[in-house]
Amino acid sequence: MYQLMEPTPRLGVEQETWPTAGCGVLVRGSMMKVLPVCVLVLGVSFGAAAQPSFVAVGDLSGGLPVSYALGTSADGSVVTGFSYSDEGVSAFRWSETGGLQELLRSNGPGTYETAKVSPSGNFIAGQYQGIGSVWSEATGTIQVGDLPGGTDSSFVWAVNDQGVAVGRASHGFNQFGAPISRATRWTASGGLEALPLPNASDVDNSSNAWSLLDDGRVFGVSVSGAWLYSDSDGFEMLPGAEGMGESNSDGTFMVGQVSDPTGTAGVPAYWTPDGGLQYLPGLAFGQPGNPTGL
Repeated sequence: MYQLMEPTPRLGVEQETWPTAGCGVLVRGSMMKVLPVCVLVLGVSFGAAAQPSFVAVGDLSGGLPVSYALGTSADGSVVTGFSYSDEGVSAFRWSETGGLQELLRSNGPGTYETAKVSPSGNFIAGQYQGIGSVWSEATGTIQVGDLPGGTDSSFVWAVNDQGVAVGRASHGFNQFGAPISRATRWTASGGLEALPLPNASDVDNSSNAWSLLDDGRVFGVSVSGAWLYSDSDGFEMLPGAEGMGESNSDGTFMVGQVSDPTGTAGVPAYWTPDGGLQYLPGLAFGQPGNPTGL
């Protein structure tokens, strides 16, 4: 999805089709993309057969009347994101059958944000009280903990339908005293672990695990570059994908942010194994944005 800075119509959407209320909107079709613009979310269907449609997911009661959609299940029937309730920033799960549901806090007050949802929509990744979290209907919200050293913080970016989660956690400080994050993986049985890195020297800089592929490989980035990792095969380096932050289910399409020829940072881009890094079509150079919801 393209996260823009102002509510300017994109991709052929007419001005009058934009919703006027400050709430998230889900649009479904053959290939759904979710697009937050300020406090709006627009999804666009790419495909000749299906026409996009708009569904307002609403917002939580008790706080600001806005919501942000950040992830979708594989079929688009479940959306996750955050809104504002009387408890502050609060995570939600929206489904076609159940509507908008606030994710209950398991450990008292605190900011609760979500990231991605598993393909089935049964697991949700996020951060609660500054600690990475995994939610499911069976367990509620579980905090994954953090690594020794550094600050007491972590984040879960992605989770699969087996409940395996990846993200990052603070594990130390650099020479200037700034915290360093380490790519992590979490399971209910094994807890939180630091993932291996391509080179030993990578440990002195931050790394992140962004996505989980269907075959269990982890897509991540460290100072050595972007990579796919599995316990059995080790690392496969991905030249040109260093700015990517999300992958599809088989690692053949990734999206993220890079600098463009004008020097503007944070410009939407995508990467494929055959084509390498490409700027996202339809947006002029100099237009920052954040593709997500892949």
